[in-house]
Amino acid sequence: MNRPRLRLANQPLVDVLIIDDSEVAGEAMAEVLRAAGMSATAISSPIGATQATLRREAQLVIVDMNMPSLQGDKLVALLRGVDRLAEVKLVLASAEETPTLRRAAKAAGADGVYRKSDGPGALVALARNLLGRRPTSGVQRRDD
Repeated sequence: MNRPRLRLANQPLVDVLIIDDSEVAGEAMAEVLRAAGMSATAISSPIGATQATLRREAQLVIVDMNMPSLQGDKLVALLRGVDRLAEVKLVLASAEETPTLRRAAKAAGADGVYRKSDGPGALVALARNLLGRRPTSGVQRRDD
């Protein structure tokens, strides 16, 4: 069952796809983004991620780094290689940000890194920053 899509006031539709093998973590991130006025869906498997991204017309995809079936950086690289997803913003997420995570995100073509321990405010700020909504400070981007 799909939830109705929401629009931010006077702004185009924002749709976010979250891919996290932890259903609890994925749904928690989705709820935070929904509360911020975005349409967000969480899936717990990277299998079918390309089709899910295309079907939802997602503008932002948040991918957990540590998934048993496929590491997040490998999935980000696969998504980045799909011509029809060239404009989609991709974020690599993990419980801890390490230099290795940042290097992996950069090598895979991710647009940003989200450290889950930074909390919901950081997630919303990162999403808005990457999607061109209200500039925020303290957001880590790929080109930092």
